[in-house]
Amino acid sequence: MVKAGWRELGWGSDAALLVWAPSLEELLVQGAGAIVGFSLAESEPTSRARGPKLSLEAPDTVELFIDWLTEVNYRLQVDRWVVVDPAFVALTDTSLTAWLDGYPLHPARTRFRHEVKAITRHSPFLRRAPDGTWVARVTLDL
Repeated sequence: MVKAGWRELGWGSDAALLVWAPSLEELLVQGAGAIVGFSLAESEPTSRARGPKLSLEAPDTVELFIDWLTEVNYRLQVDRWVVVDPAFVALTDTSLTAWLDGYPLHPARTRFRHEVKAITRHSPFLRRAPDGTWVARVTLDL
């Protein structure tokens, strides 16, 4: 398996993403990239900038991952902010603080491929493989 990445999975009328990485931090980075890559058909980046600071707490790592993807998706769909380089200030299995560094979408240079309405709590999983790789799957409501 490649050290880090993501891919789409067919999932009935919805979609699912499989994300993997060597660390939890990289899994979160790859997850953000998966939401952006799945949602946008094309986007010409404007200049990168320091994004808003985000803090999350969750009861477990699966919920933290879902909450993280939900925030990244909200910033993309509502705020038109593309998270491309999150800078983690603090990270545990159940909490994180990060700067959502990225760029604002330019309407004339952006085309959406999918509108993700929500990251669902339908059959998610997050685990560490025997080789130490973090692997997660989430379902997207389109």
